Amino acid sequence: MFGVMRLALTSMVVSRAKRSAESMMAYGMALAAVGIIALAAAGFLLSAGWIALARAHDPLIASASIGAGLLVAALALFFAALQRREREVRENRIAVPAALAASPVAAPLEDVTLKSVLVVAGVGFVLGRLIARR
Repeated sequence: MFGVMRLALTSMVVSRAKRSAESMMAYGMALAAVGIIALAAAGFLLSAGWIALARAHDPLIASASIGAGLLVAALALFFAALQRREREVRENRIAVPAALAASPVAAPLEDVTLKSVLVVAGVGFVLGRLIARR
């Protein structure tokens, strides 16, 4: 009796997970299509802006001003990403206990992040496996 109930419950969970995965895949494909269409639209708008500036001024000035605008936009996005990265690093820091933080040995531990600990542990594991094979 319990086997049938467990089978029914498992079947229900699997079908719900499958529907959820299909829904997420459809959402991802829709977002990809929106991104491609938005990229094409941005290209046409950029081209129209260049044509308008070239007619109003010189084509060299139009190219320089659009290039400068794109450079400013790229720098703004770069600094926004850098700020987000710094915030993630601050949030992922390992909390040092108060008793350990008072010792002079713990001073270098303040800059340790969880990601760096995992990287060091992973590299140590791989090196250990390679040395153990010999």
